Amino acid sequence: MGWLRQALSPLAIAIVGVASALPTTALALSDSLAQRLASARESLATVDAGNASSRDAQIRAVERLFDLLDEAEQLETAEAQNVIERDLALRADDGSIGRASALERQARLLYSRRRVADAALAAERALALQRGAGDDVADASIRATLGVVRALQAKFGDGATLLEDAI
Repeated sequence: MGWLRQALSPLAIAIVGVASALPTTALALSDSLAQRLASARESLATVDAGNASSRDAQIRAVERLFDLLDEAEQLETAEAQNVIERDLALRADDGSIGRASALERQARLLYSRRRVADAALAAERALALQRGAGDDVADASIRATLGVVRALQAKFGDGATLLEDAI
């Protein structure tokens, strides 16, 4: 169900047309979100401290922390940048689905920082890797992200088509 929320959130932003006017400061975090963020940071630190921590455990911890930073509207932080760099490094030799997911997260980080052209490139690379992989959830997420980026580029027809395909 989280993927649907993730896909619909960019859709709502695009439809309302306020994506470029969103505040850049994070809103006050709910206690629950703050606790989940603290837990995710602790989990990543625990994985890092383990001498024999598996790559899969690192990937899961990085993905969870990034998603919570996104939910908390903290993608403009240095922490988010560090997390996405680590995500991309962990996925450097990964199969197309894993690498595509990391690139999609990078695109979200970039468009949150108003680096729309770079976000478009990352999302396009993600979509190219994802084609034919058979993962509908990942495909929808990438299409939703690219749809929002296209809307931010004032390519509303392309954006609407990608968002409709995502849904």
